[in-house]
This record gives sequence, C-alpha cells and structure tokens, in this order.
Amino acid sequence: MDIIHCDLKPENILLTSSSKVKIVDLGFACVAASIAANVTKVGALLYASYEKSQGFVYDGRDDMWAVGCVLLELLLGYRLYEHGGGSINHPNNPDATRRRTQLLTAAAEISPYLGQELLPQLLQPLQQDRLTSTQFLDCLT
Repeated sequence: MDIIHCDLKPENILLTSSSKVKIVDLGFACVAASIAANVTKVGALLYASYEKSQGFVYDGRDDMWAVGCVLLELLLGYRLYEHGGGSINHPNNPDATRRRTQLLTAAAEISPYLGQELLPQLLQPLQQDRLTSTQFLDCLT
C-alpha cells in the first residue's frame, strides 16, 4: 500500500536514540490508490513540489521532493526556497533553476553522492523525472 504523507518537513521527521527515522503527523496522509487525481493543497508549502503548490495532480513523488528539500536543508543549513509554492519552484523559472543548481553544487562539495546523485534525482522539477519512493529506498541500500 502506497501512502502519501503530504506534509513532510523537518518537524515531522524524528530520529530515535537508536538512530531510527520515524515519520510523524499523518493528519494529511492518504492512500495513493484512493486519490487518482489528488490536487489538494495541504501541508507546508516550503516543502511542496511545483505540481502540488499549483493545484495540479500529484502523487507520492511530491513526498520525494519534500525529502530532497529536507536533506538539502540538513546538509547546508538553509532551505531550497525561503518562500514556498507559487512560481518560485516552477520548472521553467530561471531563478529557481539557478538557485537549485547553486545549492546542489554546494551540497556536492560536502557530500559528492548526495549533491551529485541523490538530491538531483529527488529535486527534479518535473514530477515524471523525480524518484519514486521505491527508487529512493533502493538508493539507500
């Protein structure tokens, strides 16, 4: 069963004393199969993909965008975008593309794998080019 969390952000990702990751606050979560045309704008827009922020159909890859945003924030200490949603993360926005490229370059200096391999696949502006949750988990093993 595929679950879409719909509100992944640092506050909803906990680390236990044994270093296990726990995802909390499932208030907006839903079963992917039950929402063939999900367009509801829920959750924190700072971590929302373009398709969600614009009210387009989205799927679990919206969560993967949020995971990429959170990982980038953990690695660099600041957000991909300071103002979420809207045209700021539009796939054709040159300012968004430039900022994403600059931050991925900075991330690669700290962690080549994250900055050059994983994060670019999570932060693909177009939903169809982004990793799925299964592909993401495969990258971790």
